[in-house]
Amino acid sequence: IQTLPSASSTMIGQEPSNTDKKEIIGQLVALFVHQEARRIGIAGELYKSCASWFVDQGVERVEATALPGDIAMKAFFESYGYKAISLTMGSVQPFSQGAD
Repeated sequence: IQTLPSASSTMIGQEPSNTDKKEIIGQLVALFVHQEARRIGIAGELYKSCASWFVDQGVERVEATALPGDIAMKAFFESYGYKAISLTMGSVQPFSQGAD
């Protein structure tokens, strides 16, 4: 579990119309359940524990990642009210300046 920012760090999110308003964003970096223990509610309990911790920290919004093609993880987060807000692209081969 990671929160961005902590109470003493720099602001991460800011509404353009109000430069004084800071938003504390939590980031759920990973949530793993062993394959043999899936589909019995463990992920939901882990998530609820994380969500409680975020609330205790004063987090206003949480971001989480579902990898491309992981429909189950996407559906899991959507069941808790998450919406897809971005698509992150990354090179899968050694980086080069351009396409040949």
